[in-house]
Amino acid sequence: MQQQSQTSQGHHAIVFGCSGINGWALVNQLLNNYPAPGTFSRVTAVANRAFTAEEAQWPTDDRLQIVSGVDLLVGDDAALEKTLAEKISSVETISHVYYAGM
Repeated sequence: MQQQSQTSQGHHAIVFGCSGINGWALVNQLLNNYPAPGTFSRVTAVANRAFTAEEAQWPTDDRLQIVSGVDLLVGDDAALEKTLAEKISSVETISHVYYAGM
């Protein structure tokens, strides 16, 4: 019963550092229905440099949004919040944050 309620929520994951090996693997697993089908209805992959789904060779998936040009070392928290709000559709629905920057 717990599994059903979790998967029906359709969580939104954001992965910082998606262009590195660990971030790539995280996004890939989320798009391949880890931990269970339907757990994540949206996956946002964030990179500092320009990055495309074609380069990543992730599966074609409507749930995926790739956001490039986000440097976590520039500015303060308010500036980062503004950048994420501008670049990520449905930023307010993010339920899980993964950091694979180093």
